[in-house]
Amino acid sequence: MLEQITAIAEGRFEARGAVGPDRDELDAVVACLNVLAEDFGVEVSRRERAEASLRDALDGFEHAPALLCSVDAASGTVLRANATLARTLRREPSELLGQPIHAVYRPGGRAQLDDALAALRERRALPGGDHELVRSDGSTVLFALSGSPVDGPEGVVRLRLAYRDVTEERRLEAQLLQAQKMDGIGRLAGGIAHDFNNLLTAIFGAAEMLAPAVDGDVAAQHDLRQLVGAAERAAELTSQLLAFSRRTVIMPAVVDVNGRLRRFEKLLRRTLGEQIEIVLSLVPDAWLVSVDPGRLEQVILNLAVNARDAMPGGGRLTLETHNVELDDEHARLHLGMDGGEYLQLSVRDDGVGMTREVQEHLFEPFFTTKEVGRGTGLGLAMVYGIVRQSKGAILVDSAPGQGSRFRIYLPRAVELPRQEVAPQVVTGGGGVERVLIIEDDALVRALIVRVLRRAGYHVLEAADGESGVALARRQESGFDLLVTDVVMPGRGGRETAHLLESEGRVQRTLFVSGYTADSIAQHGVAGTDTQFLHKPFTAAGLLARVRAVLDAPFQPLPGGAGAREG
Repeated sequence: MLEQITAIAEGRFEARGAVGPDRDELDAVVACLNVLAEDFGVEVSRRERAEASLRDALDGFEHAPALLCSVDAASGTVLRANATLARTLRREPSELLGQPIHAVYRPGGRAQLDDALAALRERRALPGGDHELVRSDGSTVLFALSGSPVDGPEGVVRLRLAYRDVTEERRLEAQLLQAQKMDGIGRLAGGIAHDFNNLLTAIFGAAEMLAPAVDGDVAAQHDLRQLVGAAERAAELTSQLLAFSRRTVIMPAVVDVNGRLRRFEKLLRRTLGEQIEIVLSLVPDAWLVSVDPGRLEQVILNLAVNARDAMPGGGRLTLETHNVELDDEHARLHLGMDGGEYLQLSVRDDGVGMTREVQEHLFEPFFTTKEVGRGTGLGLAMVYGIVRQSKGAILVDSAPGQGSRFRIYLPRAVELPRQEVAPQVVTGGGGVERVLIIEDDALVRALIVRVLRRAGYHVLEAADGESGVALARRQESGFDLLVTDVVMPGRGGRETAHLLESEGRVQRTLFVSGYTADSIAQHGVAGTDTQFLHKPFTAAGLLARVRAVLDAPFQPLPGGAGAREG
């Protein structure tokens, strides 16, 4: 017995449990040592060493980085709690002593605690799941719980509990899962958009080709307009899906956001109506940002309309700008991007606000809290995609009855804004040039061939890169223009174009694609004004771009002959 007690006193006490000794256990061991010292003549120095070891163990419990407590096995009353646990719960240790451990749990989590205490008493594995404890100020913290029973003369008398704060860990896990979910939805949306763009291209083209045949037939013209209108709405939805998935084609420029907001204010007032008061609170010398100006206006308009719908009885919409510098850790944890200098654009309303559950799904496509017929649920999804594709981030702060604030962070641009030039309108026309069409979608290929032949061009066609190269090599003369899809089975559009240009079989190339911006970029093709046409396109749009490419000064494709696709 003496050897057992001495071993405990020399520091091996914690081998009995994960939490450590309680005060009454330590006092009991010290008392036993004193009795044994008197009865059996144990030298004083050894007893003093044992008592010192026990005091060290007690101090280790008090100031351990782990969050520790001991509770009565029957009632759950806190018998002992260390300073780390009390500090995390923003309480004094004395506030916990004598109170049931249930008191620091939120009401909905107390049954979970009962199950855990029962498992410890019965020496079973603890049930899974985090425990949500309540601080003195009402805020909550998530903990993982472990523990062990302490035996007495009549069985288990106390339960030792050890809590581990997992609040930040769970937040990061949720952030990662949300990012993975959004990325997965984005990939799906991008794939759907590609197929839709091919179908819509065929629909637009067929409608334009049909228009002359129904000239004078009022009923048929009405039906045709309905068809085109439905296709245009479908194209808009496809564009929004692409924007959400961060795979739309954007044309970034250096933008003065303050200037944009001032010019855009008049349009917002007309759009939102007289019940909405618009307030601009713009920081002087706001930093310039690199963003697609048109897409930025889409973001502002969508957030403004969303705010108006949250204020059915009218209210105030505040647009704010601030220059902010974010450190790497904060930016990475809260925004999912690198630290640095950002312009913060806030859109704030005093509307009905949102619950946490709504906020968790807010940026998902087709999620909406509006009644049927009011919106598609793509507005905020598009906002999210545009901001992320602009290398920025968006956060929302809201609560029921307290309005909402969307904060957008856009990275600061260092170059000066260029003078904006009004786009030139290019009209389509016919020609007599020789054109080679390579397109794997049969409907789109048939449309392009028909439109160009009707305009006077001499056209040959192929369904893929390999057959297109073979066809070009069989011709006695080359082609003035190659119109090719970017992404095709086997040999893709970029490689095909490089090969045919290097052999002198084509003079110029116009790329077309219904794929998303990142897919196009991976295949080495940038959407420029003179060499790229995004699906869906109309017959008039096709003719205009073909003519523009043919009439433009010749520029060889970058990358050299035979360059492979990335």
